[in-house]
Amino acid sequence: MTTGKIDYRNGEVTYESDGNPFVIDIFYEGKIKALSNLGDKFLITEKKNRIFILRLANVEFPEKLFTYNGKFKINKVFMYEENLKVTAEVTSLIHHYDKLNANYTNLHNEWNDYQDEYRYGEDVFRKKTDIVTNNLKTVSGNLVLADGTQYIGDVHFHSEGYFMTGAEHNEDSVRLYEINKKRIVKNKIIRAKQIRRNDG
Repeated sequence: MTTGKIDYRNGEVTYESDGNPFVIDIFYEGKIKALSNLGDKFLITEKKNRIFILRLANVEFPEKLFTYNGKFKINKVFMYEENLKVTAEVTSLIHHYDKLNANYTNLHNEWNDYQDEYRYGEDVFRKKTDIVTNNLKTVSGNLVLADGTQYIGDVHFHSEGYFMTGAEHNEDSVRLYEINKKRIVKNKIIRAKQIRRNDG
């Protein structure tokens, strides 16, 4: 791998490379609500304005990584392949034609108001960026509900680092916990495994 490119425009983030990196590391400004286009062979997480995409199997990255709404400005991107690190080219097309609602006499002023913003679609009011990967399944038995009940079936993953029930997020989705991962319940740090044992 010698070159890489990340392009973002019209609410889509796309990828190009002459190799197949193990990791894509995106540093950005803003806050977005996004939908991953990556399947179960990838893991995408986000923390402190850094999106980390890890390839878990011998598969190719899709051209489209994710779609988003919100304010999003990519500052730099690194791609890693074994011991190689490549600084990717970043390109974008920033416009706000979807937001303009003015006649020709006001168009110039409207454009000046928006030309320096990196926003697509609706604003995001939640505290943190959330990138959801839908249509996953759990069959290992390593995920449990809050009461310790084992969960097997359709799940989706949030980039903050947790799974929820259902193939896609909806009002009935509930958070799942990994066995042996610490959780805070009633001000005590306990483990999902311990809850399961105590209940059974």
